[in-house]
Amino acid sequence: MGLIKEFDKKIVDLGTGDGKYVLRNGLKNPNRLYIGIDPIKKQMQASSRKVARKKLPNVLFIVASAENLPWELNEIVDEVKIIFPWGSLLNYVANCDLEKIQKIRNLLKKDGTLEIVFGYTKDKEPVETGRLGLEILSEDYLKDFLVPKYKQAGFSLLKMEKLEKKEFPDIGSSWSKRLDFGSKRPVFRLVLGSSSFEKS
Repeated sequence: MGLIKEFDKKIVDLGTGDGKYVLRNGLKNPNRLYIGIDPIKKQMQASSRKVARKKLPNVLFIVASAENLPWELNEIVDEVKIIFPWGSLLNYVANCDLEKIQKIRNLLKKDGTLEIVFGYTKDKEPVETGRLGLEILSEDYLKDFLVPKYKQAGFSLLKMEKLEKKEFPDIGSSWSKRLDFGSKRPVFRLVLGSSSFEKS
């Protein structure tokens, strides 16, 4: 982990899935370190092989989960991105599980940012949203419930916006292509700043 400090910025893609986001951005930005973290090793293998073949020193893949993040990254990460989370990760961020969110926040520098892009809907994913006990995704839910919980976890709100379908390619997530965006689906982006509150 000693070489990490040599890069201008350190960016973690938590729940990276196939790892294409970190691979693509690592190729574009050689002075930035991109770290893809996912609990399922198999999903990242194709991108990992490409990283080895291209000998990219600024792209890393780590097998880990939000429950067990590598402590070596604590307080050195500039940005954590969670793009279209699913499963347990979606549960943690959409319900703001304070214990898990604190572990994510521990990765960030004092002026670091957490970006979350939500895109679930009860109409299209009734089983998953029901299993996780998710509320309907709306601006009111984010503003009145979720953002205050993130403030309780030591974050400040920097930006909240509803994204249009034409903006999805800019997000750079393979998962967005698999979801049914043919009909109206609410997609929101939250950008949260890590404050100077004491970290646990």
